[in-house]
Amino acid sequence: MASHANQNAPRQGFLHGAFILTVGAMLAKIVGALFKIPLTRLIGTEGAGHFNAAYNIYIVLLNVSSTGLPLAVSRLISEADALKQAKRILAGSRLSDGFNDLAAKGQLKLSLEALVISKEFTGLFTDEEANEALNRLLEAGYRF
Repeated sequence: MASHANQNAPRQGFLHGAFILTVGAMLAKIVGALFKIPLTRLIGTEGAGHFNAAYNIYIVLLNVSSTGLPLAVSRLISEADALKQAKRILAGSRLSDGFNDLAAKGQLKLSLEALVISKEFTGLFTDEEANEALNRLLEAGYRF
């Protein structure tokens, strides 16, 4: 029962974070809409017309810049975390359950170890890590 609760912990953290971001976005939209009323009274209808023309361009540029940057940052963080996780698995002394499952099904070509020794990813791993991956594959009977 405790392990089931631990598996839900990352999901709850994600949902909590998503909820906070949603509430924050809604509050920002409300505040953004409310400022236009006093601004229109302050600068008049002609000034509001000029403001709205410029504001529409600004919003488009803001959306493009604010969408692209967080996405790029989250992708970089995700890739760095995945590489760190892969290196941690290779440094471990015992084979992962995923490796054992793939070996039992004859699908070691899908394993982390097979990816480590593939040409696309050799630059990401040290020679020691690549040798460890190769040794694990050979011991499991992997055929090249």
